[in-house]
Amino acid sequence: MTQLQTQSAAPPLTDRVRKRLESLDVSVVSLSCEGHLAVASIEGGSRWIERLIVDSDAFHRRIAQLWRELTDDDSQVVTVWPGVWLAPMAAQRKRRLSDASRAERVVAAILVGAEWLESDQIRQICDARQVDFAAAVAKTDRSALITHTEANRLASMLGWMYQDAGELERRTGELAGLSNELSESYEELSLLYKLATNMTVDQPPSMFLTEACRELHQVVGLRWLALQLIDNDPRLSELGGQVFSAGATGGTTPLLRRVGAALLNRELDTAKPLIVDDARTMDIPGLSGLSRDLLVVPLATD
Repeated sequence: MTQLQTQSAAPPLTDRVRKRLESLDVSVVSLSCEGHLAVASIEGGSRWIERLIVDSDAFHRRIAQLWRELTDDDSQVVTVWPGVWLAPMAAQRKRRLSDASRAERVVAAILVGAEWLESDQIRQICDARQVDFAAAVAKTDRSALITHTEANRLASMLGWMYQDAGELERRTGELAGLSNELSESYEELSLLYKLATNMTVDQPPSMFLTEACRELHQVVGLRWLALQLIDNDPRLSELGGQVFSAGATGGTTPLLRRVGAALLNRELDTAKPLIVDDARTMDIPGLSGLSRDLLVVPLATD
């Protein structure tokens, strides 16, 4: 018996669902099937009688026979044998277009009732695995066995629980995403506030630009950044041609000024940022020593 050639990770059961199943003393079995071959394994803890069932070849063959019923979206409880039921909880669909409607893997709760101890299947499994039947029956905790009616009720409860847990995980993810968006917005607003409060009349422009680079560097999270001013605008006065930086540039101020001037002189589209994956393609002396990748953003045009 071999596993699927295109096998992938089992459908996820969240920690919240696993803890709830453990508190209910319910075991979960992971099922997969391809043609007449089926693979089954119990996830987490389980009782001895459940492992005896799931590890048997007879159970694997039966799963292959019941696969269509197990992958039916309307299935709540599937009878494997008298006293053995499966309650499908999650299914992972095939990605192949030719067979998109079938499930590749199913996670189900396995439920065992007292009828199982009186069935022919347990005798056959015990014989096949060379297990003493009387010892197997005596070893079984009868207080943990359920009736068919209880199996149906428990299957409905488990299905609702899984759906509710999935919805809770989805909403938790949405809340985390919203929290991240709010955090980013706060950082942007904080940056604008700091820049506005630092923009005072009596503050030298060079000091304002230095502080602006530092604040921007902290918010954006780059390794370093530099601000290069043009040198052909008389309104800039002594600021013309200067460069301001923040972070570990790995280069001297004269080098940054030469590189910045070369970027300004390039015939680039000044309306859009320029993303450079390999600085060596720019053919600017010293640029590749500062960084391999580069983002050039025009702050003002015309």
